[in-house]
Amino acid sequence: MNDPDQFPEIIQFMQQAAPFPGLPDEALRRCVSQFSIHYLKAGDHSDRLQDPAIYWLRTGIAKITDKHLRLYDQLEESGCFGLALAGLPDDAKLTIVEDALVYRLSQQDAQTLATEHRVFKQFIQQSSSRYLRHANNPIQEQVLNLSLRQFIRREPVTISPDASAQQAAHLMSQLHVSCLPVQQNGHLLGIITDRDLRARLVAKGLPADTQVKQVMSTPVDTVDAKQQVMDALLLMSVKRVHHLPIIDGKQLVGIITSTDLMQLQQQSPIFIAGEIARQTELAGLISCCKRMPEFLIQLMAANVQPERIGAVLSGIYDSVTQRLLALAEARFGPPPQAYCWVVFGSHARQELHLASDQDNALLLAQEPSASDSAYFDEMCRWVCDALNACGLVTCPGNIMASNPEMRGSVKQWQSKFEKWLQQPTPQALLKSNIFFDLRPLFGEMGLADILSQQIAKQTQNNQMFLAMLAQVAAANSPPLGLFGQLKTEKDPLRGACVDLKKAGLSLLTDVARLYALASGTPAVQTLERLEAAVDQGKLSSQDKDELTLCYQRLLTFRQQQQQTDLQHQRSSGNLLAVDQLTPFDKHQLKDIFAVLDRCQQAILLKFAGGRG
Repeated sequence: MNDPDQFPEIIQFMQQAAPFPGLPDEALRRCVSQFSIHYLKAGDHSDRLQDPAIYWLRTGIAKITDKHLRLYDQLEESGCFGLALAGLPDDAKLTIVEDALVYRLSQQDAQTLATEHRVFKQFIQQSSSRYLRHANNPIQEQVLNLSLRQFIRREPVTISPDASAQQAAHLMSQLHVSCLPVQQNGHLLGIITDRDLRARLVAKGLPADTQVKQVMSTPVDTVDAKQQVMDALLLMSVKRVHHLPIIDGKQLVGIITSTDLMQLQQQSPIFIAGEIARQTELAGLISCCKRMPEFLIQLMAANVQPERIGAVLSGIYDSVTQRLLALAEARFGPPPQAYCWVVFGSHARQELHLASDQDNALLLAQEPSASDSAYFDEMCRWVCDALNACGLVTCPGNIMASNPEMRGSVKQWQSKFEKWLQQPTPQALLKSNIFFDLRPLFGEMGLADILSQQIAKQTQNNQMFLAMLAQVAAANSPPLGLFGQLKTEKDPLRGACVDLKKAGLSLLTDVARLYALASGTPAVQTLERLEAAVDQGKLSSQDKDELTLCYQRLLTFRQQQQQTDLQHQRSSGNLLAVDQLTPFDKHQLKDIFAVLDRCQQAILLKFAGGRG
């Protein structure tokens, strides 16, 4: 570097970058004097990884991938790369994501520093573990678990709804972005994307001076800055959107896009959902779903919370179901009347896992004629068989739309629910429990809304129904024997086992469902139901926190067992091998069951006057 006037400012910056805080001032100053400065343009596939040197990013973003474009590393301000660093993979490629200013130190100068200063030598040697970690863990825990506030790349640039589409396109091109939030007086009104410009402006032949508000997407989904990257990934997957504004309170603070999530590459649920939406044949959908176990294993390896994995899996099977129904309509012709495909149970609660089966039904706008019934019978059989082929296996209890009893008009379904609500019996409620977890997936969604509103209205203050439901929820006790010992069952592959679904998760979801119906909340997910019960004064915060911990720990136990089962290439379910647990894990499991037992006694006291 020839300009010593730049030294103080560069030295101040480098004092924040590894390994320079550990270098003496004289060594740092000499090192900076040996820097050369380079500008790298966004989009360049640079050959600088073959250069025997080390580079530090002053500004910009770069990524290092293998030949299959799987990410090894993403580099931002103060990040470094170069052939002089140990452990760089042979197939590594460098791509500049955002215009970058970099400082280069030759390999010879770096080796001199390493000889003179142990901290610099250790920095070079330890860089190998960084690449190994990224190579072995393509879905990176540190990325998924970042808060969105930490993940924000830049301040959001907005545009007025009264601006022209041409102005929006020019600004997007100038900033190298694919979207712009649309704001007026600090209020987020919508978002305009490059896809909006193509589909709503160019494709329709509208003039360039068309106002942004005429072609923007609105309303727009948002995500809170306190949430994690995984939450945004899930929402983008479920909603099938590629841009999410990040808000703090009511203030827009950033944007996250599917491009930002390049770390996840082709294992991203957004990518998989997009692939699913493009399939035109059942064989293509089956092929997409065959990748599901590998994808879930990677999520598990990244220590993603089990409830989030369940939500991602549910979102993907939402996409599979929706695509199958679209293919079914193309195969069998337009439906003779409006319908809504709904899911029940764990799928409705967005809590699917590897051993889940189908629970679905069909709501019709009106009572079907003979020809209507014939059409829906053929269509539903094809869809349920196709779901089975895609990995969501058939329900042993035949709670599927292929069963004629699971198809009917909204009025017929209302009559079923009214009977369960007005004349509840333990036997009827035991069979109908699952139907109170209901979520629409495809078709005329308003049909399901009618049913959900009726349920919420008729359950909230129905003391007889709630009392009976409490008795059903407390009918099966957790597997604890005398003196708090675990009661197990035998499995030929796993030895002494506990069925986590029957012995724990089902008991907990039954309790959450009871509180949700008593609270009149539309929430379906278990943890959301517990939150809503606290908001309505039906459950204490302490009890909610205790149940939440139990729920998350039970899911973790099941996930760990499923990982083991996958490694041994055996079918995975809800059985937990007790003999494989540590003493601490066994103690935790007993504590969980003790909490559930106390909770069952509490709901009997609260809703059924203590009568079991």
